[in-house]
This record gives sequence, structure tokens and C-alpha cells, in this order.
Amino acid sequence: MEYVKIFSGSEIIAQAIQTELHQLGIGSRLQNHIQSAVLAGFGTADLAVDVLVDKKDVIQAKLIVSKMVS
Repeated sequence: MEYVKIFSGSEIIAQAIQTELHQLGIGSRLQNHIQSAVLAGFGTADLAVDVLVDKKDVIQAKLIVSKMVS
């Protein structure tokens, strides 16, 4: 599978998007840069949680994201 980033922002919104995608049958994964930075010993002030989906689901997933964040 080839993953494509469809959203980057706060962890709370990213989790809500992932839940909505799951309910609609679209697989996704979160890439949490904040948690990774903390585990590595340095923090970050960025809202850096990415939602990734399979390349074949990008168009449908982006439509869902645009409805949720607008």
C-alpha cells in the first residue's frame, strides 16, 4: 500500500477524522510527530498529527475531511 497524507493538525481532530473514515470503510493510520518527539526526548509545539490513507481512497477521504474541518 502507498499511503498519502490527507490531513495534518491537532491530535483530537485527526482522531475524529480517523474514526469517521473507519465508519465509512476507509482504512487510515495516524502518524503522531508530537508523541515521537516526546519519546525521543525533545518536545514540539507543532500540531503535527497526520492522517494517512491508501492512495486509492484519497479523493473520497479528502471530501470527508473538507466537510469535517469546514
